[in-house]
Amino acid sequence: ARAFDAQGQNEQAEAAARESYELRRDHLGQVHEKTADSLNLYANALTAQGRHAEADPAYRQVLGMYEVLYGPKHSRVAIVLSNLGNSLRRTGRGRQANALYRRAVAIAEISGDKVLLAQCLNNYGWYLHTQGDGEKSETQFRRAMPLALQIVGPEHAFIGVLHANIGYALLDQGRAAEAEPEFARGLALLEKGMGPDSPDIVETLGGYAKALAALQRADEAEGMFRRVRTIT
Repeated sequence: ARAFDAQGQNEQAEAAARESYELRRDHLGQVHEKTADSLNLYANALTAQGRHAEADPAYRQVLGMYEVLYGPKHSRVAIVLSNLGNSLRRTGRGRQANALYRRAVAIAEISGDKVLLAQCLNNYGWYLHTQGDGEKSETQFRRAMPLALQIVGPEHAFIGVLHANIGYALLDQGRAAEAEPEFARGLALLEKGMGPDSPDIVETLGGYAKALAALQRADEAEGMFRRVRTIT
């Protein structure tokens, strides 16, 4: 399942993770760390296919298992809280997700795990962006940036994501002139890391186009929107 996941073969990852979960559940029991890990892999495979409503109950099961096995403030609990928050947000239950994201960040802060904290801050920041809270969203992304720079360096695609996300947070606040260079930096890094036609750059292209449109740079915005349409 992990190998298929690494190759982006999500349906195969789902099937392997499900079989792994069922075998471990039958031989090791429902509340066992390996059983929980397999179920978490299964939920991740569903999420990768956009099947968030199906992933939701699986993540809830994993959360309960990890809390029993490791305690409520373990780093594994934070990861599942953040993933469950993503599922709730994507299925129109954003208000329920807020407490999960905040709890995930709180656990990550005391864990000392910079990777985990950067991920949780980014997820929480995007949630706040979807709720229209640009100022708080910007705060989370800017907190995540120095952590990410320490972990992956300035040329990594995740730095590109954070620049683009800061651009969205600024755009939420009507600060298009400040957002535009953030989108430009983000897009350059994502194109370098993922290629100019990757579906993973569509979100950034769309935000960049909106910033350009807000700055009355209509021709450039049109070019970005056309790229979005071509890729999708």
